[in-house]
Amino acid sequence: MAANYTQEELGRINKDRHIHQICVLSNDIYKTMEQWVNTLKIGPWRLMDFNDKTMHHLIVDGKPVTDPYRFLIATCTCGNIEFEIVQPVYGPQIYREYLDRKGEGFHHFKEYVSDENWEATLSEYESRGLKVMQTGQFHTDKHAYIQVEPNLNFILELGNCPPIELREDEFDMYPAE
Repeated sequence: MAANYTQEELGRINKDRHIHQICVLSNDIYKTMEQWVNTLKIGPWRLMDFNDKTMHHLIVDGKPVTDPYRFLIATCTCGNIEFEIVQPVYGPQIYREYLDRKGEGFHHFKEYVSDENWEATLSEYESRGLKVMQTGQFHTDKHAYIQVEPNLNFILELGNCPPIELREDEFDMYPAE
C-alpha cells in the first residue's frame, strides 16, 4: 500500500503536534485505579463525575443529548502525559457500546487542538470522511471524538486541553489520604 504523504510532509505535519492523553475504558473504575497504582505506581487519580449537570453541550452522533447521562472519569498526570480511565454508567455516550464490543482497555488518545484551530480541524477530519462521534464541554475543556476505528482500531479524541481548577467538591482522590 502506498503512503499518501512523503517523509518530509509527515515531519512537517507532526513537528508541533502534542498528544495530551491516553485513555482506557473500565467496567470498574476503582478496581482499575487500584491496579494502575499497585502495578505501575501511577497515581494519584482525580476522580470526577461527568453527567448532565456537570457537563455541557453533549452531542452524540450529531444529536444534542437531552436524556440524563453519567460516566465516571479518573485522570492522572505522569510526566507530560495524562492518563484517563472512563467508566460509562448510563445514558447516551460513546463508551458503553465500545466497552461491550471490545472489552476493557485502550480506547483513545487525545491530541491538543487550539481554540483558534478547533472548527477548521474538525472540518478537515470530516472532509476526509472521518465522522465526529461525540462532542462536549467540561468547564472550559472541549472534546471531540473522531471515528478512526475502522482504520486504526481505536478512537481519536481532540481537545483544547486547558488546565482546569476544580473545587474540592467536584472530585475525589484515589488513593484517599
